[in-house]
Amino acid sequence: MIKKISILLLLVAVFTLALWNKSISQSGNQQWMEDQIQEDLSFFSKEDLNPERIGTSFENAPLGQKLVHFQIKEGKIYWKRNWENEESLDRIVKVCKALSLVNNRSLLPNADFLLTVNDGMGYLSSDQDQNQYLPIFAFAKKAESKNAILIPDPLSEIFSRTRVKSFGLEKMKPKNFWSQKIEKAFWRGGTTGGQYVADNWYQMPRVQLSLLSQYYPDEIDAGFSVFCQVSPDAKEEMLKTLPLHKWVGHKTHLKYKYLVIADGNTCTYPRFYLGLFSGSVVFKDQTENYQWFYRALKPYEHYIPVKADFSDLPEKVKWAKEHDKEAKKIAKNATRFINQNLKSYHIHSYIGKLLTDYSKLQDSDIEVANGMQQYMGLTFKSDK
Repeated sequence: MIKKISILLLLVAVFTLALWNKSISQSGNQQWMEDQIQEDLSFFSKEDLNPERIGTSFENAPLGQKLVHFQIKEGKIYWKRNWENEESLDRIVKVCKALSLVNNRSLLPNADFLLTVNDGMGYLSSDQDQNQYLPIFAFAKKAESKNAILIPDPLSEIFSRTRVKSFGLEKMKPKNFWSQKIEKAFWRGGTTGGQYVADNWYQMPRVQLSLLSQYYPDEIDAGFSVFCQVSPDAKEEMLKTLPLHKWVGHKTHLKYKYLVIADGNTCTYPRFYLGLFSGSVVFKDQTENYQWFYRALKPYEHYIPVKADFSDLPEKVKWAKEHDKEAKKIAKNATRFINQNLKSYHIHSYIGKLLTDYSKLQDSDIEVANGMQQYMGLTFKSDK
């Protein structure tokens, strides 16, 4: 009887500890998140975040920046943009929905901020005489872009809620998941990362990556599935060497043991997230592009770093083949990292914490600006 009670008490203790660990994980209060938020906000003073100044800067900003002016007041989300065509409207929808989901969990504070939906984040000075930069929320930035405040991109936020279904993981057999994968480094993508013209296309990192397939066909399967940002004469020359490949979805990537992440105009947004969650080993190019969760990742623990021109990729793939147990461990670590740091409640917690700390620097009253639209949970015409 005493033995049964002891076993029961042990099971209760284990169950309680598991629930406690889960609650800590689901709180989203990881230290690296706090550090990233404080680093991004440390550049700004209350004067920089003054709503009147933000509104004036929005009205005077260049159209190419594709800025969205957001205001949150009394739990209601308002927005307006500084361009007229329907391009990138779907990104606004997705951001609004993410904000709404966070707001439903815990009422967001009043806040007035700008967000760029462009792929890249450049400098946008609102007061060059005083050398002050306009604070802009962005999905990615370069290290020197101090005026950028990182926020989770909407595509990764969506995938955090739909990932198992999107990847078809419910149909996979966990016991054979690793051994069934093809031992090649796989990549498909578009010709981004700059303007491809006749005298520079062969120098582009993604071209260098694709050419490696021809020299190392047993180790690498990389190629373009779409041509964009390419001049007609450059495209003609490229097709002589680099045939166009058929587009493939996430499930095809899952078949490969090694997945290559190749930055384009900026970070690959959900591609890196997908790779870390895939159960494959990620080979990530080392560039200046940076997202909100990068500081928490460790090379050779969560991914294998490669040079920006991919010149060491064949060597790194060979190492992974010869050290299968170590490679498998890196893949498991990456998936564990996603589960412990980048589930939907982590992402939502980060957004909530970011806006809460941001609002503390913005102690002025917020008046809903002219031309604002209130987000009512409806999709726009181009939302898919």
